[in-house]
Amino acid sequence: MAVQLEFPIFPLDSVLLVPGGMLPLHIFEPRYRAMVRDCLDGDRRFAMAAPMPGHSSAKEARPPVHPVCCLGEIVDHKLLPDGRSLLLLKGISRARILGELEVEAPYRVVRAELVPELRPDDDSLERGVAELRQLLEDRGEGLAGELAQFEDQVLVDTVLLRLDLEPAERLRLYADARVHERLRWILSMLRLRPNPGIEVRGEDPRLN
Repeated sequence: MAVQLEFPIFPLDSVLLVPGGMLPLHIFEPRYRAMVRDCLDGDRRFAMAAPMPGHSSAKEARPPVHPVCCLGEIVDHKLLPDGRSLLLLKGISRARILGELEVEAPYRVVRAELVPELRPDDDSLERGVAELRQLLEDRGEGLAGELAQFEDQVLVDTVLLRLDLEPAERLRLYADARVHERLRWILSMLRLRPNPGIEVRGEDPRLN
């Protein structure tokens, strides 16, 4: 039986968290300052949720969100003198939103079930990851060295987040719990398009 939990969500445009990944965040809106305070007083967990394509957290107070989100845990936090926060959120697990709760808090809270990563029984994932690393090395741009620190599932998801994709397509792949299927699609894209537009990131804009 799937594990069900209740936790806050933070909808943010063009930002996805993945299990095992690290996401720096700058918290400045009053409702999310309250959310962070409550999380720090509790289990330090909230989820990043993606607004559905065609909607925006910058333009809508409560945009509809994709049903698959990622639960994260605050692993580092710095409170600034004016009440803003800089924090680092580590991804724990994908989760499927079952419903939104009516709460008195200014932020949104959902009931969801955790979605474990599904892996193949054979060595196809390891072979696919080795091919992915080789393709990244062949591309140059420092990507292979930058991503060498990541283990297989985090590597696959990090490349997925950096590919130049339409939002709906990215969310479709992001929601698939089968890491080998996400990898299969990425490898197919890289083989067919030698230069598919993988973003090489510098300073994270969410800290500005």
